[in-house]
Amino acid sequence: MKSLRNRILQKALLLAGCIGMWAGVSAQQELKKPLKFSETNFDFYSIKEADGVVTHDFLVTNLGETDVKILSTTADNPAVRFEWSKSVLKKYDKVHMKAYLDPQNMRYSFRIPVQVVTLTGKKDTVSYSLRLGGYVVPTPTTKAELYSMQEGNLKYKNNTVSIRRMHRNEIKQDTIWFYNVWDSAMTFKPGTMPPAVKIIDLTPTVGPNEEGYVVFQYSAAAKNDWGSVWDKFTIVTNDPLPKDHHNSKTFYITADIYDDFASWSEEQLQNAPHILIDSEEYNFGQCIIGEVIEHEFTVKNIGKSPLVVHKVKTSCGCTTSNLEKETLLPGESTKIKAKFSTYGKHGGQVKDIYVITNDPDQPKVTLKIIGKVLDKPKE
Repeated sequence: MKSLRNRILQKALLLAGCIGMWAGVSAQQELKKPLKFSETNFDFYSIKEADGVVTHDFLVTNLGETDVKILSTTADNPAVRFEWSKSVLKKYDKVHMKAYLDPQNMRYSFRIPVQVVTLTGKKDTVSYSLRLGGYVVPTPTTKAELYSMQEGNLKYKNNTVSIRRMHRNEIKQDTIWFYNVWDSAMTFKPGTMPPAVKIIDLTPTVGPNEEGYVVFQYSAAAKNDWGSVWDKFTIVTNDPLPKDHHNSKTFYITADIYDDFASWSEEQLQNAPHILIDSEEYNFGQCIIGEVIEHEFTVKNIGKSPLVVHKVKTSCGCTTSNLEKETLLPGESTKIKAKFSTYGKHGGQVKDIYVITNDPDQPKVTLKIIGKVLDKPKE
C-alpha cells in the first residue's frame, strides 16, 4: 500500500512539473511577442447611433530586436475596420492603429474580438488579440426616447458632458438640453459653479412640455489639473421634486487634460519624449485581508527629449504611489512605488494608477494592480 502511495505521489509530482514547465514555456512565448499595445481592451462606453462612426487609436510600439510587419486585422463584426500609416516597425518604432466602429443598426451592449496578425524579421507569424466594447444607444424616435433621463419634473437628453481631450490653455463650449414634463412653468437660474465652469446662456423659463437649454464653457486652465478630471454644477429651479435636492438640478462634466501637442512643430514631434514601463500590470496573486501589497514600476524615457511626468494618480484612496523623479532625460529611468492596502477589501481586486506625461503618443498610461483578497482563516 505504501509503495502504491509513493508511485501515485511521484506521478502527481511529475505531472505538476510538466504543467509548470508548460506554463513557463507559454509565459516565455507570450513575453517574446515584440509588439506592445497601449491597451488590448477598449470600451467606448455609451455610443449614440445617431452620431455615426466613432474611432479609437491603439498605440503600437515595437519592443523587439527585429523588424515587425503588420499584415492584417480581422474583426468578428463587419462594423469594425482598422487603418495604420506604416506597416513595418523597427525597434522602438510606434504607429497608431485607428479603429473605426459604425454603430448603425447595432443595439445595446457589444463585445467585438479583433485579431492582429504580424510577421517578425525572423519570419515568425505572431497574432495579438484586441477587444472593442461599449453600448449603443439607438436613434430616438419619440421625445420620451430623446429625453431618456429624468430628475424630478425635468428630463434630459444627457446630464453629463464628456470632453475626450483638451489642452491646458483650452476652453470648450457645449450645450445641455432639458424638457419640462411638469404641468407648470419651470424657472431656471445658475446655482453652484466650480472655477472651471462658466454659464454662457440659460433658458430662464420653460413652459409645460417645452424644451430649454444651458450653454456653458469649461476652462482647463481654471481647472489647473492633468489627466482625467470631473466637475459638477447646479441649476436652481422652482421644481418641488425631488424634495431632498432643494430645487437644484445637477450636471456633470468629465475631461482629459494634456499638453497642447497640436501646437508642437514637426521637429518637436520628431524629437519627442516617449515613455516605456517595464510592465503595466502587477498580479500579486492571493493575500489575506489587511495586508499591504507593494510593487515598483520602472519608468524609462526612450525618446529624444526630456520626459516630464506631470501627475501620478490612483483610482482609489486604498492605493498610493510615490514617484522618485519627475523629469527623465533620454535613456533615464525612475521608479513608481505603489502600495495597495487590502483592509476592508474582499475578493477580486483591480486598482489603477494613471501616469500623465508629455509623451505626445501616449500622454496617459494606466498601470494595474490585480489579485484576490481572502478572508482571514478561522482559528
